[in-house]
Amino acid sequence: MKAPGYRRLNLEYEKMLSNFAFNFNLRCYNLVRAAGGAPIKSAALREVIAGVDLVRRLFDREADNHHAEALLLSQLAAAALRRGGSTRRSTAEVALDASLGSAEEAAAALGATGARVSGPGTGDGAAGGGTGNVNGNSQWAGGATNHQSAFLPVCRVCLALWAVAPACTPLPPGTEARVEALAAALAGVELGPMARAMWGASRRALTGGEPGAAVEADDAADVFTNLDPCFLLE
Repeated sequence: MKAPGYRRLNLEYEKMLSNFAFNFNLRCYNLVRAAGGAPIKSAALREVIAGVDLVRRLFDREADNHHAEALLLSQLAAAALRRGGSTRRSTAEVALDASLGSAEEAAAALGATGARVSGPGTGDGAAGGGTGNVNGNSQWAGGATNHQSAFLPVCRVCLALWAVAPACTPLPPGTEARVEALAAALAGVELGPMARAMWGASRRALTGGEPGAAVEADDAADVFTNLDPCFLLE
């Protein structure tokens, strides 16, 4: 009897990965690229964000679909990377550096446009973090990352960071300061709740925080508090 749904997809993905067993570094490279997607450049992402506002919608307050097929592939790759022994530290450190670079480019793009708006910042956790004035980056409700075109690259780079974090522990010199600088940059921009949750998970994986540890009591019921980064595989 064939395994249903995502279980079967996972089995097929593992079968594909076995084809790379002869070259461990190539296998790791392909997994990281599948999880994180193409490198993010701030100028290109700003163009995507500008295009989001040209989309005419039927329901103003409805967030876009976060269940794209490309994201499923990324989550399968990230889950494979997280399994013990999947990644050499040297390879993981190269991937971490590249993924942090993409995340920094994304933060620059998301904070480059828009007026100050009142809303939740990124904080540290997977839920809302703090509230206050942040840089709005789109006319789309909840910000550009509530639209699939901007959410997908941001989510995928967070997945890549989350996936390689265990293989990079303890972090290379200077990386923790880089993560905290990125957190400070993202705290000042408007992120949709799913994007905030993904960044919270990747930051905790890198810094050793516990899921939901920094979430205030008022946010305890937030549906995103304990979001699994591979939520499509649950």
